[in-house]
Amino acid sequence: MLLGGRCDRLPHHINEIKSTMTHDERWISMWQSYMDFMTDHGRRPSKYKPEERNLVNWLKYNRKEVNQGTFPESRKKMFDELLQMAERLHRVNQWK
Repeated sequence: MLLGGRCDRLPHHINEIKSTMTHDERWISMWQSYMDFMTDHGRRPSKYKPEERNLVNWLKYNRKEVNQGTFPESRKKMFDELLQMAERLHRVNQWK
């Protein structure tokens, strides 16, 4: 069970994959998914689209760890790269 039972809602094969992966492997997998999403769609994931919300929550959780000072140094370079790419894709208000 992951994140208070939320893992139970995932397809069965994903539960099997997550149970065999280490914490670092899962983090790298999520990092890659986020980077792939931004590359494929040319934007950051939206909190308003349920299928993208998992990526949004992952980023928010990692930002929180950085701000609290509990973020592992081994991931800092990769996370900074992701934040730089996300900043380049920042939404611009079209109504001026």
